[in-house]
Amino acid sequence: EVQPSAFGGVLRTLSCDVPGGRRLAPHEVLRELEEAHLRLIRTAKRYIFIETQFLRSTPITDALVTAAAAQPDLQLVVLLPAAPEDVAFDSSDDMDAKYGEQLQSTAVERLRDAFGDRVFFGAPAQPRRMQTDGRDTHYDAPIIYIHAKVMVIDDRAAIVSSANLNGRSMRWDSETGIELAEP
Repeated sequence: EVQPSAFGGVLRTLSCDVPGGRRLAPHEVLRELEEAHLRLIRTAKRYIFIETQFLRSTPITDALVTAAAAQPDLQLVVLLPAAPEDVAFDSSDDMDAKYGEQLQSTAVERLRDAFGDRVFFGAPAQPRRMQTDGRDTHYDAPIIYIHAKVMVIDDRAAIVSSANLNGRSMRWDSETGIELAEP
């Protein structure tokens, strides 16, 4: 198997089809984005800021939990949408939507347990009231749907990419991003 060469500092996730037609998942070719996220989390000393559409990656959650134990002063701020897009705006109750929400709920609980009062989770909403029975509101305010994918470590490094912090983006989808260091 030929491994793609480095591409001018661009971080990637890349996969390909598995020959033979029978597969549960694509073949993972590059996991540069996941590796960079994990490496930066391991080096965090004071704070980690994450803004993402999904926080469902077990390896990312594991790394954050480990960092919380290793650095007793480390703080974590996470901004997420109040509900996944298909749930909030399409009222999806499909099994994959429920599974995704369970993965994220588990990640949030683990991070709350690990960081205690050193973690903040935010889900922004518009500054107006709206009556609805749907998941497109948060405390009776229309949600602001977060679609950014950024992680900032202390005041020295950041990753900006197209990748959510979930298994698909970290291992299967085609994603790209950059790491900024020493701003």
